[in-house]
Amino acid sequence: MKEKPIKVLVIESDLGFTRQLKELFIEAEKEHGQRFDLEYVEELYLGLERLAKGGIDIILLDLSLPDSVGLEALSRIYAHAKNVTIVALLDKDKNGLTEGALLNGATDCLLKDELNSNLLVHSINLSLKQHRLYLLLIQAKKEIEIGEAQFREVIEKYLVTIIILDMRKIVRFVNSVAESLYGRSKEDLLNKKFDFPIVLNKIVEIHITRKSGKIAIAQMYAVVITWQGEDAYLIMLQDITERKHIDEIKDKFIGTVSHELRTPLAIIKEGVSLVLDGSVGPIKEEQAKYLGMVKANIDRLALLVNDLLDISKLKSGKIKLNRVLIDFSTMLQETCAKWKIETDKNCQSLEYCPPDLPVNIYLDPDKLTQILDNLIFNAIKFTPKQGKIKVELTNEKNQIEISVSDNGIGIAKEDLPKVFSRFQQFNRPQGGAGYKGTGLGLAIVKELIELLKGGIKVESELNKGTKFILTIPKIAEEEMFKEYVANGIKEAADRNSPLSLAVMHITEFSQLQEKFGKKPLYLLTDIERRIKDCLCRQTDMILRATGELVIIMPNTGKQGAEVARKRIKEAVKAYISQSKENWIKEIRITLGTATFPDEANNHQELLNKARIPN
Repeated sequence: MKEKPIKVLVIESDLGFTRQLKELFIEAEKEHGQRFDLEYVEELYLGLERLAKGGIDIILLDLSLPDSVGLEALSRIYAHAKNVTIVALLDKDKNGLTEGALLNGATDCLLKDELNSNLLVHSINLSLKQHRLYLLLIQAKKEIEIGEAQFREVIEKYLVTIIILDMRKIVRFVNSVAESLYGRSKEDLLNKKFDFPIVLNKIVEIHITRKSGKIAIAQMYAVVITWQGEDAYLIMLQDITERKHIDEIKDKFIGTVSHELRTPLAIIKEGVSLVLDGSVGPIKEEQAKYLGMVKANIDRLALLVNDLLDISKLKSGKIKLNRVLIDFSTMLQETCAKWKIETDKNCQSLEYCPPDLPVNIYLDPDKLTQILDNLIFNAIKFTPKQGKIKVELTNEKNQIEISVSDNGIGIAKEDLPKVFSRFQQFNRPQGGAGYKGTGLGLAIVKELIELLKGGIKVESELNKGTKFILTIPKIAEEEMFKEYVANGIKEAADRNSPLSLAVMHITEFSQLQEKFGKKPLYLLTDIERRIKDCLCRQTDMILRATGELVIIMPNTGKQGAEVARKRIKEAVKAYISQSKENWIKEIRITLGTATFPDEANNHQELLNKARIPN
């Protein structure tokens, strides 16, 4: 007896893609021997009418329909077809909808540009199995009387790892797939403590150490069920190790290609500029016009290359923080003053009201400038003439909050979840006039703000404006020192090389400040400059705090640290003797060094040891 065909309803408005789908299904039937009964409609309301008649096994749903777009289309279908499997079809530029689609009823998402017959059949079969299991699990939750033997049989055959824990997080059941994910037998996993925090009804990513020592990456989803008459956790784990590996290769490829493009782009731009300037002979007005267009597009391509490199470095963890103590209020005021030239040209207003008191905080000024420039530039781009842009700074006890708001064109509600995704641009028609960006700026902003251990959110309404709100935690001097030294030790351990610290301390610095005001701060800055001059390696770093300088010297052993200590001591001694200020000649300075791993095993030990004069 022949197996019944799978009834597939395709809701797709693109007739060209519909023809492509028909060809893929024909190819799939030939190669895989499966039978499909296909029906096609072009609009959502027609799909809902067909679903009302019943008999559909799976829906392939385009999320760019003329009468319903994005997650709204999915929600409407899911409301009428909870017992039918739904696979979302996405254009490449809608890739940011994937997570939302999976959380709103879709069992899988397929990118149209990457679709082939094998992927189509695999997705349909896996989605049908997954949806059937989902319905069984819901039924199991509602109907306690389902037999444990039947339940075990279903999840034992499922293609995703299933783990059941008691409320103390002890493993009570695992299916066979768990053995390949963990690289361990069932016996090794049963009755052991589950190592990861339980987050209910939300997909989270975890890293599993296999028995071989290799790391597997999995997506985890947890719900509460009844198991053997008691409450328990049901954990579903999907192995995404290979997918993550492919993403890493892709990011590395983008970074490499972008880096290789920089030099030829610079040469091309220089050549075009020389011709435009008339340096190689006169040119006609029409030629200048077209060369100007070429130069503008070279600049745009160079911007894209730089943004791609930034994203690549951020994803690979190659961008490091360089925190220094700054008055952030003054820095923000200078940033706004720079951009006011642009807003004045556009007949816009840019308002910034600084706090009454300085906001001294340890930050990386370059990273903060990049973040602020991006947000203010976006506000200028999407605010019409006579529009208003406002930058505000709030100094709280444990953090600072910066907001950049405008009364421009705003962002549609359905686009807000995609604002920080890569290659996303909103509210400018394809080929339309206006600023043309790379669609990477806000993705870079998010990565940078997370690097600073801060957060960002957006509030917006169409035709009313947009507001970006940043929060950045304050970091104490000691925490800053520990962060830098801990990172230095990690890198030294990875390279199997030494790391040395030197700590120069001005005794009774607070009393000096009370007596001489800001002069001791200027003194510390001058001494820092002198020390930089005597340390000739670019890899050495100096951190300045209240009355103290911490010098981090990578790849420097005990002997090298002693040489550095003598140089620093001589430089400070020479500075004090040459000073014309009598009070400087009376200050007392201590200097100590320490080396990892010879004299300390961790960052705290290394700091403590270096603070002892030697």
